[in-house]
Amino acid sequence: MIWEVMRREAAWREVFGYVAVVTAMSVFLPEHVPAIFLFVVGLCWIRSMPGERASLFQVGLPIAAADLYLGRVSAFLALVWLPAMAGAATLLLSGKNENAGTMLLAAMGLSALMMATLSHRVRERMGSQWVPAIAMAVFSG
Repeated sequence: MIWEVMRREAAWREVFGYVAVVTAMSVFLPEHVPAIFLFVVGLCWIRSMPGERASLFQVGLPIAAADLYLGRVSAFLALVWLPAMAGAATLLLSGKNENAGTMLLAAMGLSALMMATLSHRVRERMGSQWVPAIAMAVFSG
C-alpha cells in the first residue's frame, strides 16, 4: 500500500525528469550543478505542498496514517536522492570530485529539511504553510 501512495505523489511523478535535468547540467555546467540541483529540487518540493500530510482523497481511504506518512516521506526522499546520486555519479565520471561532494552535502541538508518540515505537527492533516518556505529560504541563504 505504501508503494501505491508513493506513486500518487507529485514529487514521485516528476522525479525522473529532474534526474535527467541534473544529469544534463552535470555534463554541461559542472561548476554550477549543486546550485541548480537545489533550485530544481527545492522548487518541486515546495510545489508538492510539503506542509500537507495527506490529501483529502487520501484521508478518506481505508489506509493507516503511518502508511500515508511513509509514502509521502519516501517520495520526498526519492525526489532528493535520485537526482543527487545521478548528478554526483556524472560529476565523478567527468572528474569533478569537489562538485560531487558539494552536491551530496546539499542533498543531505535538503533531506534533513524535508524531514523536519514533515515532522512538524504530525497529528494534523496539514501543518503550517510558512514553515517550508522559511526553511528553504534559510537553508538556501
